[in-house]
This record gives sequence, structure tokens and C-alpha cells, in this order.
Amino acid sequence: MHNLNVLNSLRRLGLNQYEAKAFLTLTTNGILTAGELSNLAGLPRPRVYDILVELKRKGFVKFNDKEKLVRYESVPLKKALDTYKVVRAEEVKDEAKQFDELGLKLGSILKKGKTVNKLENSESVWTLKGRDSIYTKLSSMIQNAKEDIFVISTQNGVERKLAEHGLVLENASKKGVKVSIVSPQVAAEASKMAKIHSKSLPTRMILADDQALVFLTEDDAVLPQEEVGMWLQSRGFVDTLKKAVNNK
Repeated sequence: MHNLNVLNSLRRLGLNQYEAKAFLTLTTNGILTAGELSNLAGLPRPRVYDILVELKRKGFVKFNDKEKLVRYESVPLKKALDTYKVVRAEEVKDEAKQFDELGLKLGSILKKGKTVNKLENSESVWTLKGRDSIYTKLSSMIQNAKEDIFVISTQNGVERKLAEHGLVLENASKKGVKVSIVSPQVAAEASKMAKIHSKSLPTRMILADDQALVFLTEDDAVLPQEEVGMWLQSRGFVDTLKKAVNNK
């Protein structure tokens, strides 16, 4: 059984739930194949390689591909953190650059007086870039939901969202919010907190009360930092989406 305190500490460092489990398992068990890691850590086999690639990018794992069967091992924590600090510094630098560019554009618009009219009926629309930004908004939607939540995605997409937001979804369910997951295949344990609809829909999205978060990029086709989503708040539009989902 994984030490929850260690896992929570790893997550505070910037790893998601699956990445934390993988790193801890490699640290405690030594060099492993992807299959061995999947079994020992309880990770979905289709996701293992994605998890390991992301851990390598962050500096927590190294690959031994000199043999026919690739094996993986954890990097000592201090060395991993040194690498990850450099990676995060670059990411923050890129984010700061984006903020500066956006600030210049907004400043130019405001100087010219090209302000938008106030949206009626409290309706709002935002574009979000980067999985971190999207998931931050997603977490807020789940935590503030009072009525219902629909998670509509591919099998891999649902697994990612359960890894990141499983606890808040479970808490929402315990508070009486109706949680539904729509996907071709969902892990059996998810049925404890959500109603499962085993079907495939062409668009990945999250619906929560009067809010919708629609993913505009293809699942697994882009890097996490290049993921793009559109968030909107509109009771009529979101209710229409919910009816379309239920009628499919």
C-alpha cells in the first residue's frame, strides 16, 4: 500500500497522482519494465508509457533502452528536483512571456476604447491554453457544482481526469451532486461515485451546472502545454448539451 503522506508530498512537488505512484514504486522496487510498474503501482497499462515519458521530462525517471526490453528506474530525489526546477523555470518563463504579450494586446485595446459590451444574463466565454490552466478551471467547476457534473471524454482522457480530480469528484458525489461519466470504457471503481454511460461522443467536455469546458484539441495529439479548451457559462446552452448527451 502506498504511503499517502509520501504520495501527497510528491503531488505538492508537481506530480499528478499516477506520476507520484510510478515514481514511488520505482524508488522502492528498483528497475522495472513498464508491465511490472503497471502491476505494482496499480496504473492503467495504456497510460504507463505516457506517465513515464512525462516523468522523464520532469527529471524523475531515466530509461535503460540498451536491452531489447526497455526498463525504467527512478532518479535520486535531489537530482530529480534540481532538474525539475530548471524545467519549471523554463515553463514559468514561457508563461510570463505569454502574460506580457497578452498585457500588451489588452493595453492596446483599452487605449483605443475597444471594450466589449457587457454580456447579458451573466454569460461568459474564455479560451484556456495548457492542461494546467484547463485543469485548474475544471477543479473549480467541480468544487462549486451544486446539481450535476458530466465528464465526457475518451478512455485515456477519463483516466487522466480521475487521476487529477478523482478526490474532488468523489467529494462532490458525497455532497449529493449527480456525477456522470461518458466514455467508451471506464474503470469499474469509478461507478462508486458516478453513473457510467459506456458510449463514445465526438467532443470531449465537462459540464457542471450552468458551465461547460470544451476541449478543442484532439486527445493525446498534443503536448499538455499545448492543450486548448473553451470555458463558457450559459444555462440554456449547457442544458442543451446535457440533453444531447443524454439522448445519444
